[in-house]
Amino acid sequence: MWRRTTIYIFRALARLLETTPSKLKRNVRLSFIKVVEYQARGAVPLHVVVRADGTGEGIVLPPPEITAQVFGAAIILGSRAVAVPHPIRLDGIVHYARWGPQLDVSSIDSVAAAAGTWPST
Repeated sequence: MWRRTTIYIFRALARLLETTPSKLKRNVRLSFIKVVEYQARGAVPLHVVVRADGTGEGIVLPPPEITAQVFGAAIILGSRAVAVPHPIRLDGIVHYARWGPQLDVSSIDSVAAAAGTWPST
């Protein structure tokens, strides 16, 4: 499911920038870190930090048209598009795994993060 999510986010970003994923891939790559939290009540939240980088050696800034607003919209659109068929069929009905309704997309300001002054949630 996560792999499909990264694919769909990249496709949504290309669509928002009015280009194709193959053209976008020449200039942009996605980097991410994710943490799964198992809670006693049975919920399994996934916390993810996703970053758009330019291509090249080391950390390269993405193209200027990839703003926090555009990237956030791509994350929302891509996440909402994911539907993976569940391998267990009940009564012959195919069910799909999807992301839940609680999706919080926030921009992380690297300067504020380094200073410890970013907003807490």
